[in-house]
Amino acid sequence: MAEAVTDPLLTLLRERGMIDDLQVDEVMQEHVRSGKPVLTVIQDYGLLDLDSLLQVMADHLGTMVVEVDETAITPEVVARLPVESARMYQCVPVALYGETVQIALIDPLNPQLIDELSFTVKGEMQLVVADPAAITKAIEKFYPAKGSSGYADLLAQFGAEVHAQQEETGPSGVALDDSSDIPVVKFVNLVLMQAVQDRASDIHFEPFEDEFKIRYRVDGALYEMSPPPKSLASPVTSRLKVMANLNISEKRMPQDGRISVNIAGKQIDLRMSTLPTAFGESVVLRVLDRSAVNLELESLGLPKFAYDYTIETINQPNGIFAVTGPTGS
Repeated sequence: MAEAVTDPLLTLLRERGMIDDLQVDEVMQEHVRSGKPVLTVIQDYGLLDLDSLLQVMADHLGTMVVEVDETAITPEVVARLPVESARMYQCVPVALYGETVQIALIDPLNPQLIDELSFTVKGEMQLVVADPAAITKAIEKFYPAKGSSGYADLLAQFGAEVHAQQEETGPSGVALDDSSDIPVVKFVNLVLMQAVQDRASDIHFEPFEDEFKIRYRVDGALYEMSPPPKSLASPVTSRLKVMANLNISEKRMPQDGRISVNIAGKQIDLRMSTLPTAFGESVVLRVLDRSAVNLELESLGLPKFAYDYTIETINQPNGIFAVTGPTGS
């Protein structure tokens, strides 16, 4: 198994001779079995302590290990990183030196994550390494999740087993509200509201063997919501299929449909696709907020002289148009 290891931290430690192949196998097996981060498993097995692990990562990245001092994280520092980026990339700004922001990440060995993050930081970014537990604590303090309390409270109501009843709602034009007492209806409404509030372009409902994941895409990146109980997978899929006027009894064939909902006075169109999997039906919703669609040329970000032309009609029978040049030139 050691040759197939792809975890960057284990690969780094093995290349430096700090752990052997047998230890790599043991760590990977425990990581897969328990779901604990590799860094945590290494500490639990007593192979290396946290300080040594952080220093190895810092040396590899050519940076330094810092302590996350919450008293030093001022509002000016917090403002350098959007809340969505902090939570999605699991990172926090720890200090500001001129226009350079020091960013500490839970997973600093992920080059793709760092590259994407660099486009969202306001100013130059300097990567540093810090205790993941301290980073998580700082994220929760300075970048609280939007609307997460209502989502968590609703999840708590379901308990260990959800016995949801489905009811027909008529045409695909549905107004979202929380008046229904059916937990699944409330849950689906809340997920859609949260996704639209965060300007998501699509929402993914993905059942797995032991879990049910809900993710939504914002600006090309996927955010994962707190996982609901696995028992919700089938009721949620059925509720969405009812809203899209699809056949809820057909679970072995892909289906496509459309949902039109009203959220906070906005008309939202959802294109829905279902796909059978080994653990249930996977659903993807494509979101179109009609009120957010702006087809004006100004929204393209081009300089005004590039499109602001005066157009005059030549006085000819065929009505040919002539562009006379930029306005005001």
